Amino acid sequence: MLAQIVDKTANTDNLCKDNNIVNYNNAFLQTINNTNVFFWVMTYPESRICFLNETFERVFNRKREEFYASPYMWKEAILNDDIKIAENAIKEAAKNINSNCIFRILNSEGEIRWIENHIYFQKGEVGEPDFLHGIAFDVTKKVEDESFTENQTAFLASLLDYLPRFSFCQIIKRYIS
Repeated sequence: MLAQIVDKTANTDNLCKDNNIVNYNNAFLQTINNTNVFFWVMTYPESRICFLNETFERVFNRKREEFYASPYMWKEAILNDDIKIAENAIKEAAKNINSNCIFRILNSEGEIRWIENHIYFQKGEVGEPDFLHGIAFDVTKKVEDESFTENQTAFLASLLDYLPRFSFCQIIKRYIS
């Protein structure tokens, strides 16, 4: 691998610099692959996936190679009700507006996962965006916990609305009769 990066005619100083770059690159990839965050890069305006880190595979439960071979597969993984959310976030990012959105995907096991996505763009030579970069998180547990809390709060609120209408004794009398 190093031979592909370093020109064989390079002097020792360049070899050391290139070796450091390779080591830094490997350390960076190892770090981002051992987090719960996944990173992606997409061409613009084609919206073709060209990089995904390993964490992506754990969330989507699909191989990255599938997405490279079928670059628009990412749209197919997003639930139909949420596809516009993701597409609008991409359009916003392309206008030099860093964009955030939350949408749902269906992974290969049929699980619905909630994804929080932060999108940034990279300008090309003429100043137009040519790549979009994303940092995404699987926030399913957070969303489920919030939903559970909201449901419990709603139940307790309705119970508290109902309880003052009857005294404890009235409830017991109804139970006994």
